[in-house]
Amino acid sequence: MNIKQNKSFLLIPVFLFITLSLISCGSGSGSDAGPSPVYTSEAGSVAILFTDLPSDTFSKVNITITAIELFSDDTKITVFSGNKTINLLDLKNETTLFSVEDNIPVTFYNKIRLTVTNIDLIDYYGNPVSPPVKLPGNGKIDLNPKKPFYVNPGEMLTIQLDLDAEKSIKLDKNK
Repeated sequence: MNIKQNKSFLLIPVFLFITLSLISCGSGSGSDAGPSPVYTSEAGSVAILFTDLPSDTFSKVNITITAIELFSDDTKITVFSGNKTINLLDLKNETTLFSVEDNIPVTFYNKIRLTVTNIDLIDYYGNPVSPPVKLPGNGKIDLNPKKPFYVNPGEMLTIQLDLDAEKSIKLDKNK
């Protein structure tokens, strides 16, 4: 793939054409489940999972996420804080657990915010793609599901973010 210096990649503001899958699970136990989450009558847990589709353009799409937050009408809750890089294309045809957070207040949430600090693109020949991806909104990507989702007391809510990097990263021919 030939990329000219006068062109740039732009992560479109709609971001990763995300499909949200929300699944509320009971607190059942399994033999390989690991330590049990700690619940209160006023809190639940949230698990964030990622998946992606294959790409015809890139061999790697490394994305660094430093925060994931949930927003309700009157509160903001952090469900991930750190510095974690994943190759989205490692997730083609599979789903991976990104984070789990306990003691999430029971309420309806209407927005998920990802804070992304870096995206590295690698072409099919193993070469880094330049210029670098421009992140919209200072790297704050807001995902607005069609309807609010609810964290139930004593239960785990699973949020699967289905990322489509192929559709999300566009060549800006005007630059």
